[in-house]
Amino acid sequence: MAIFYFNGAVNDNWTELGNWWTDDSFTTQADNLPSNSDSVIIYSDLSSNDGGDPTIVNLTVESGVIGINIAVSNIATFNNYSANYATITGNAIFNDYSVLIGQVYGDATFNDLAHAQQSAYVTGDAIFTADTQYLYFNPIFISGTVIFASTTSITFIVQYFDVSDVNLWTVNSSQKYWIFINAYLSESTSISANLVTLYGNSANEAGVIDSDVILNDISNNNGIINGNVVFNDRSYNHQVAGNINGNA
Repeated sequence: MAIFYFNGAVNDNWTELGNWWTDDSFTTQADNLPSNSDSVIIYSDLSSNDGGDPTIVNLTVESGVIGINIAVSNIATFNNYSANYATITGNAIFNDYSVLIGQVYGDATFNDLAHAQQSAYVTGDAIFTADTQYLYFNPIFISGTVIFASTTSITFIVQYFDVSDVNLWTVNSSQKYWIFINAYLSESTSISANLVTLYGNSANEAGVIDSDVILNDISNNNGIINGNVVFNDRSYNHQVAGNINGNA
């Protein structure tokens, strides 16, 4: 397996050999295009392709916009201010300030201030690890489970409306299963779902959950749950502030 480096020296086309190098200093020109056994690192816009959709092992985008469809057998990683406008077939990770505007046919993980914008589509699970979740020009579409794995309270912000209101932070999930892993649902936040599951030391601090809820480990409810609740392990409901409008 070889690693190829794309810097757009000639243009933004995948099939232009003059854009490809075998070192990250761009001193050794590649003799051929990447194959399905190679990995690729992108440093500039990649927006056109005169051949078929490429398949590679790993895709790493350090800068630029991806505007062509790419399949990965392992993982696609977007760093810094990079963005995906096309279709990634395979799992993807978005770090730093990177953006998903296109599609991921697989699972997608959003770290740091990475986010999804309007009409972004994830066919698998979507995992959000930051304590502030930005969503630009919602909604986004997720076919799998929505998982929040922050270690602090989660603040939902829709940048376009400039408000902190989860009711405007719209995730259209066909299943609408939301999972919190060591994460906290902050005050004045409401969630409507088919099922919400809490793990670790997750907590509904003062929010409103319109759904059935399963609490595991040492998770707890200190807000309002409008649905049936199952308490497993050492999970619990605060006697004073925890309000359950359903069976428990």
